[in-house]
Amino acid sequence: MVSRLPSLIALRAFEAVSRHLSFTRAAVELNLTQTAVSHQIRSLEEQIGAKLFIRNRNSIQLTELAVEYYHSIQGALAEIAVATEQAKRFDRESTLTIASSQAFAMKVLFPRLDEFRRLHPEINIQTKAVLSYEGLTRHEYDAAIRYGTGNTWSGWMCERLTTEESFPVCSPRLLKVHRLKRPEDLMFHDAIRSASPVLRDEWPAWLALAKNPNLHFKNEIICDLIFFSLQAALNGLGVAMGRRSLVALDIASGRLVEPFKVRLATSSGFFLLSAPEKSKMAKVALFRNWLVNSLKDV
Repeated sequence: MVSRLPSLIALRAFEAVSRHLSFTRAAVELNLTQTAVSHQIRSLEEQIGAKLFIRNRNSIQLTELAVEYYHSIQGALAEIAVATEQAKRFDRESTLTIASSQAFAMKVLFPRLDEFRRLHPEINIQTKAVLSYEGLTRHEYDAAIRYGTGNTWSGWMCERLTTEESFPVCSPRLLKVHRLKRPEDLMFHDAIRSASPVLRDEWPAWLALAKNPNLHFKNEIICDLIFFSLQAALNGLGVAMGRRSLVALDIASGRLVEPFKVRLATSSGFFLLSAPEKSKMAKVALFRNWLVNSLKDV
């Protein structure tokens, strides 16, 4: 029968105090109070049945037994740390972390993701919804889905997923209030504008293309995310500017309609990015190939 082992907290406290020869610095390292560290040391001393430290007025020193004990457990704690890191790496190998805008995740990725999970049940999915990628570091995700031209992301493996067009969309029931036969009819409807930091409001450019640059809407709703703009359109609150990939499924299902045949072409689109060292990982390659193939007709 194995005798009762000391708690890991007590052993870590002992190792830190022994290394620093200070209860205060050990407490800071372990994010504990000095009282808590002292309690762990007393608990360990009671279990061993011997004193571990000699306390002087302004310093402490290890007893002969503590010196021997310190060298023994230091190696054991290092082995535990290594084993833990290996376990974490094992988990990361089977978990694919994807950073994405909320709009792409909700309107494009999630409706299709079940197919990938059926094809690769061994891969766990973790998603991160992001407004800005500037605060994220490479280790926080395996792949990122970003909107842009693809010309400004040096140092990344970059795969284009979509080529975008922008055009007005609305709920079918909105047309029962006032039909939209010509762009001029937009003056009888509310415009839903997007003030997204990633996807700019393209109403002005589209109105110019439709030869109505000075058109005034009945009213306006301003949304700070394009996902909110599209949801507002689905709820019949007005006419929003849709991007082809983000509204494709809603149009196919009849939840949204495209009242005009005027589309604003853009060089921008959604891209899949990954760090060069991660792009070679099997889980990233499988996801990239699947996603590119899934969106080839979008």
